[in-house]
Amino acid sequence: MMEKDINDITINELVNLIDINRGTFYLHCKDLRDLLTQIQDEVMTELNRILDKYTAEEMYTKDLPFFIDILKYIEENADLCTLLMGENGDVSFLNKLKRIVEENCFEHLKSIHERDNPYAYSVFATFSAYRVQSALYNFG
Repeated sequence: MMEKDINDITINELVNLIDINRGTFYLHCKDLRDLLTQIQDEVMTELNRILDKYTAEEMYTKDLPFFIDILKYIEENADLCTLLMGENGDVSFLNKLKRIVEENCFEHLKSIHERDNPYAYSVFATFSAYRVQSALYNFG
């Protein structure tokens, strides 16, 4: 995917590149899209793990540690982030990540300020998601 679109990659190319046989590949994946989905799911799981580390108060009052953890993950997985969000990456994946951050921030804020304006939560959640999305996209 660093060199060409996933639709232009063959199973033979992949297994030859990573030096495994086709049987081993098919033991773990149905096709290349399935492999990509599995990789994306792992990234989403890790993002959720990072988000779950913080209480609502921590995310709302001091968001810096939250963003530092996300940026550390991106740095430690720069090649993967570049692959997933680069020229041949999947735009829908980036939107899924953004939605996870938005939903998480929205739920955290609602738990702290139950009587406040839901529109304000939505704006803050979108802003937070945009910050994460920008950081991820800049690796692409």
